[in-house]
Amino acid sequence: MINRVLENIRKNTLFCENEHVIAAVSGGADSVCLLILLNELKNTLGIRLSAVHVHHGIRRGTAERDEEYVRTLCGKLGVSLTVKRVDVPAYSGMHHLSTEEAARALRYAAFEETLRETGAQKVALAHHLDDQAETILFRMLRGSGLRGLSGMQPLRDVYVRPLLNISRAEITAFLTERGISWCEDETNDEDEASRNRIRHHVLPAMQEVRMDAVEKIAETGRYLGEIEDFMQQQAEAFLAEHGTETAKEIGGVISISAVPFAALHPALQLYVIRTALEKTGCRMKDKGREHLKQAAVLIDRPVGREICLPGDGYIVRGYDGLTVSRTADAAKASTETDTKGVILGSPDTVCVKKRVFSRESAMKIPEKQYTKWFDYDKITEPVVIRNRQSGDRFSTRPGTHKKLKDYLIDEKIPQGCRDQLLLAASGQEVLWVLGHRMSEAYKVTGQTKTILEICIEIGGKENEC
Repeated sequence: MINRVLENIRKNTLFCENEHVIAAVSGGADSVCLLILLNELKNTLGIRLSAVHVHHGIRRGTAERDEEYVRTLCGKLGVSLTVKRVDVPAYSGMHHLSTEEAARALRYAAFEETLRETGAQKVALAHHLDDQAETILFRMLRGSGLRGLSGMQPLRDVYVRPLLNISRAEITAFLTERGISWCEDETNDEDEASRNRIRHHVLPAMQEVRMDAVEKIAETGRYLGEIEDFMQQQAEAFLAEHGTETAKEIGGVISISAVPFAALHPALQLYVIRTALEKTGCRMKDKGREHLKQAAVLIDRPVGREICLPGDGYIVRGYDGLTVSRTADAAKASTETDTKGVILGSPDTVCVKKRVFSRESAMKIPEKQYTKWFDYDKITEPVVIRNRQSGDRFSTRPGTHKKLKDYLIDEKIPQGCRDQLLLAASGQEVLWVLGHRMSEAYKVTGQTKTILEICIEIGGKENEC
């Protein structure tokens, strides 16, 4: 078993030479086995080893017994020990958490504190193969995606799990063979916690169907993890090519181009949304698949539609795609200061500046030939500056449209000049014939909530922008 643990450590590069590693030791069989194995392997691995024990403030009497046992064991092994005392019942009541959730939160907080105090680099946890199978089944019942169904990872940030390829039976057999005792946590025999019910009833029933059920469940988790890695790589590559990150000083805002995003497989769209949210600093704990789907379908909704996700996360359908940010304020600040010059049409002579902002009641519409305001909420497709195309239409009176060709004829614009005219167009809808008039259908009215400002620079001059 020692060789298999060493193989797992080396395969997943869990430790680096000269690292200080803290083993989390509760006194149970799993953590006792972890401590003994790492103590025997520390010279081979070139690591420095210490331990941490968390007293949760519950199970009065037996908790003191566990702490004393760990102190004695670490003393025999010559391993320095840090003991952290927390009050799970108080924390549970204060934050409206179950005892299990509160204990986990405080336990990891204690680990982080110990890392800071000791200057250690890693915390080793004693999760094993059976824990992995239980975790995968538990997450499956919650409707987790690939990331959740791939189970616990051998290495996550500063946390390492050297025993993930070792079963509970192997651990107890190892300790029994060596004559090493351990502490039993009586709460593990209770069925109140969901994980305990899976451990006591679901897994044994599955093992009656197939003896190696635990190994097969964990194996499936590894397969799903490989697919998860591939999908994540695809999402990262997509954002690198079709995403733009701005406003990093306020947490980051990521803009995703509409056309390439809409062409993605729906499954990959969810990965792109999730990755963008993570990049802007959003916590994903309270966000499930349904939330990501609600965000992704915004690409088919009118401009201005938005969604606020649980906890944090704000996504809005802009005229050129999706804007993802941690808060609505961050997105607003980003769009209000967006004056990025985009060269369209004739690259040497024409530059377009755009700005999107919320309308205030006192705002006065500018009366400038080359700066126009449009009702952003009515625009459903990206706006581009281009020459005319077959099928273009234009509104000269509210509620009506005509062929652009007919408008140009009515305006007596010479036929030889028509193909050189520049237009601001959304699909086949012409919003503005530059240098002439804008569409009545997209003018700012009293009902307009959001404004798109387009300013044209010709020949490097701002032309009264």
